[in-house]
Amino acid sequence: MDGLLTTAGVSSANAAAARRVLIIHTIGSAAFATGAGMEPDTHPLSAEDSRRTFARSLHWLLGSLTTSAPRRDGERRVGRQRAVG
Repeated sequence: MDGLLTTAGVSSANAAAARRVLIIHTIGSAAFATGAGMEPDTHPLSAEDSRRTFARSLHWLLGSLTTSAPRRDGERRVGRQRAVG
């Protein structure tokens, strides 16, 4: 996994922390998928809703891990724009 994170632009110094964040995200998502709804008198999410929510939140998480990571060409990503760093 660290190799994939490095390929995505996460520094090797931050790879271990990023890996822990991804593991915690996965465990938390599984807990929500198997538990009752957050509000009283609600039901757990359907399997499809759980999968969709996990995929969307993982996309957000990976985007935040990689958009501020320095690039190999010396620039750093800032949102969709590039800034010289």
